[in-house]
Amino acid sequence: MDLLDHTVNELLDLIGRSSPQVSGSTAALLTSEFGIAMCKMALLVSSGDSAGNEITVVLLDSISRDISAAATRDRASVLALIETMKLNEPRDVVRPALIEATRQPLLACHLLVEALELLARYAADVDPSVASDYYAGTMVISTGFKAVIMAVDANLKDDRMGDLRDLISVDRAGLSQRHGFASNSLKRGALNIGFDW
Repeated sequence: MDLLDHTVNELLDLIGRSSPQVSGSTAALLTSEFGIAMCKMALLVSSGDSAGNEITVVLLDSISRDISAAATRDRASVLALIETMKLNEPRDVVRPALIEATRQPLLACHLLVEALELLARYAADVDPSVASDYYAGTMVISTGFKAVIMAVDANLKDDRMGDLRDLISVDRAGLSQRHGFASNSLKRGALNIGFDW
């Protein structure tokens, strides 16, 4: 079952328990999909009957589907890691699970940054009547990125990841830089119309 096939209450129950069935990174990815939906709505309202933002909306839909799939993979990798750790598996068994539980959120961060970069490019096309929804949606996605990258950082602190830290840190630094550029652009756009982003 796709995570988004659950009701909101079911998702909250899967997250808010002592043995969560949905990790923090997965929850952040799902939340980011809500942010994308808010931005999509603002773009559709802004274009009215014209097809002005049609390509942007199609791209957002594609990214959203990819994020949904990434959330499913992230969840599976975290649950597998938790299971191997519960069983006190030896280092050589835990390490591949830890690598996968680091790789999946890192890959998902690429999608979140891609969404923010796209939304930063088209922010000027948004009608002022729905600009607050648009910028609020981008803030949700940006916060989702920060939460997911935190999961990557937490996994990299594990002593079993020492040799991979440098390799992953290059990709992570690039993602953070791209996130910063897109966020700064969105912040300037929001400030120009009187919103504190």
